[in-house]
Amino acid sequence: MSNSRINIHILANKFSPGGLASLDNFKIATEPDPTKYSLRENQVLIRTLYLSIDPYQHGRLTGETDSYVLRYEINEPISNLALLPSRHQLVLVWQRAILSFAAYTGLMEVGKPKAGETILASSASGTVDQIVVQLAKARGLRVIGVAGSDDKVGCTKCLGADAAFNYKTCGNFVEAIKRVAPEGVDIYYDNVGGEFLDAALANINTGAP
Repeated sequence: MSNSRINIHILANKFSPGGLASLDNFKIATEPDPTKYSLRENQVLIRTLYLSIDPYQHGRLTGETDSYVLRYEINEPISNLALLPSRHQLVLVWQRAILSFAAYTGLMEVGKPKAGETILASSASGTVDQIVVQLAKARGLRVIGVAGSDDKVGCTKCLGADAAFNYKTCGNFVEAIKRVAPEGVDIYYDNVGGEFLDAALANINTGAP
């Protein structure tokens, strides 16, 4: 059966080591849309609803081989997280595994947490820090989360945070952290930098990682 619809692929054309990607790093290829009649054995046909474009993808285009994610190969389609109809949600597992690895490595290998310590997560409702909050709580830490809305603060507490606050309404950052961590912060899991990093360091305990 003929098919007049076109499937467009964006492929990696060349690596961009040490710099931002440009249009030259990509190329477009087209082919007829697959149909149920063109499927081979053990293939399935799925419909993508949304695609996520994320900063880490630039690292996959540098050509480096020692990254925590595999690089794109030349002529390989630029792929990432896709939202599919509900019965195909297993596609989310790949992305979740990467986020879990980032959370685990930062907390366990760098932070080296000990039960009873206090950890501050600067983006507690974000994809990585959601996992950090749960891992830290499971290991007996006192967990403090920071988020950008009251709803996100509530979500952070549902994940197990002992305390959380809205950085948009808390006032002075140094004082806001001190209110929820009067004995200081032992581990700061940073995802924002800037003024909030300065405030966290003002509350950090001696010898903290």
